[in-house]
Amino acid sequence: MGKHASRIDKLIRQVIICLFLVVGIFGLVYSYKCIRSQSIYAKVKYGVTCPLFLKPSITASQELWDLHDIANTIYPHNYYLNSYVAREAIELAKASTNNPDISFEEFNLLARKALFYSKLAVDVNPYDEESRFMYQEALVLNGKIQEAVEYWEKIVDLEYWNSANHVIMAELYLKSNNISLAVGELPHLPNSELKTKLLKYKKLFDRRAKSNNLNK
Repeated sequence: MGKHASRIDKLIRQVIICLFLVVGIFGLVYSYKCIRSQSIYAKVKYGVTCPLFLKPSITASQELWDLHDIANTIYPHNYYLNSYVAREAIELAKASTNNPDISFEEFNLLARKALFYSKLAVDVNPYDEESRFMYQEALVLNGKIQEAVEYWEKIVDLEYWNSANHVIMAELYLKSNNISLAVGELPHLPNSELKTKLLKYKKLFDRRAKSNNLNK
């Protein structure tokens, strides 16, 4: 009986050791992926390489797209990297509207890239402010203004207390020609050029409403 119990104990210990080895190996692989992905992020955004050396950050270019693909394949949960690459694509696309050397096809390609990368970011973390902002920017850039409005309305419902969300909401309403809805955001807006512009619209609406009442 004692020998049988001893063999069972030995077997249990061997199983536990194997489990620890598997977990340990998995942890090492996962850690390597995280570190590798984070090192690519540090390289493209901050120009930090290993051994420690500072270079200019990597802006929108084929090198940036390629490095993102490598990092995303290794570790697809780095929404910081997705958001950064989306922002670079958006900024270059916006700048290209005044650059005769960049064709309309190249602009569309950048816009689609921005939407792809920003969608990756919000899919990983739908609560990250930078990622959400890049996603609505990319939607607008691709002409999907109504989709951007509907997406941001959900953000406002989720975080109604955040005045920054209302600012973006008012801007999107203006872009979609929903002037009355944009004016409806006035109570939530801080003093700014946007608020001054909407106050003028409100005065115009109030005058029209008053005139219509007098004519009844």
